[in-house]
Amino acid sequence: MASEHSKKPRGRPRSEATRQKIMSATAALIQERGVPGVTIEAVASAASVGKPTIYRYWSNAHELAMAALMEAVPEAKQSSQDDPLKALRDLLYGVAATFNDPSGRHVAMVLASADSSSEIAKAFRSHFIQSRRREAEAHIARAIAAGRLPKDVQMDLVLDMIFGAVFYRLLMGHAKISKAFVDKLLIASLGQSAVN
Repeated sequence: MASEHSKKPRGRPRSEATRQKIMSATAALIQERGVPGVTIEAVASAASVGKPTIYRYWSNAHELAMAALMEAVPEAKQSSQDDPLKALRDLLYGVAATFNDPSGRHVAMVLASADSSSEIAKAFRSHFIQSRRREAEAHIARAIAAGRLPKDVQMDLVLDMIFGAVFYRLLMGHAKISKAFVDKLLIASLGQSAVN
């Protein structure tokens, strides 16, 4: 008689190849039809999988679309810049470039309609927002230590000003997130020395 520990879990195990097939099909549908065009039925048909297979990974089409968009957003990269303020600018230029891309605009649509307490929204905040915020904080701290910025910089307020303004523009869509906008943000939050 098999012990409790030797019993296999019920159902088929998750397959990375299947997950990637679903992700690819979802990304293609987003490009073709936009986020509203992502339905479980459409993805199942495009990926040649059953709907129950998709529900093994994601609880609804909204989570599935967000997961595909998160994969399209690059991970934060460590800067090779010795100059901490140049590294900060490069980081924020990268954020601007990401969200001026079609995938970034789709992310904005999904974020605007997402339940902020959902697992996928939390994952995006951790995957993209918090990782870039921590990196920006490290660059600012290095600039302070090097005497490039005053010691009394209010770190949380500065980071909120920068990232809050970026995501406001992203969600409202009223103006472009450009390099010039990033430079103005840095000057407004850290002073002219941040872009010199």
